[in-house]
Amino acid sequence: MGDSKERSLRNQRRSQPLQSVDWVMLGVGFVAGLVVAGLVVVIVRYPQPEELPPTPPAPVAAAPATAKLQFHKLLRETEVVVPDTQMAPWQPRDRAERLLQVGAFRGWAEAEQLRGRLSLQRLEPFIESVEIGGNTWHRVQLGPFDSLPLLNSAQSKLRTLEIASLVIVRPAHEDSDQEDEDKDAAEAAVATP
Repeated sequence: MGDSKERSLRNQRRSQPLQSVDWVMLGVGFVAGLVVAGLVVVIVRYPQPEELPPTPPAPVAAAPATAKLQFHKLLRETEVVVPDTQMAPWQPRDRAERLLQVGAFRGWAEAEQLRGRLSLQRLEPFIESVEIGGNTWHRVQLGPFDSLPLLNSAQSKLRTLEIASLVIVRPAHEDSDQEDEDKDAAEAAVATP
């Protein structure tokens, strides 16, 4: 008898109309199916960026023949050529530093790039940042050089690398003068018994 009761309950469930919860579940399933189908269509129809064929670069329009750049004239007119013979004679203890400046850049990255390039050539560059007229400039320099042959050797190496250089002569730092005097005094104290 128990079997007949269960059968009658099953038959009643099948014959009952769908309740509101059943309609909601049917709607959720339908919407989920639409979303999945939409994603498949989008993925199949539109390829991923790495699958796109490369597009040729747009042709560059030629500058009009009437436009003339004149910066090369300005550079020639403002260029000052200083022959090597005009440099003051080298005196070993003249309290002046001689440096080679190989570039000045507004951006640190460009100065660092040149510094790295020179370091690979076994030169010892450094970057000095200065503020001029409200702008920060990063100077790439070599030195100071203790003798004229060392300076000339560095300049010739820079010429072979096709890098222009400028000799900078500036007074030695006062701190280094004091350090030299202190070192001389210390050496004298060690030398005396």
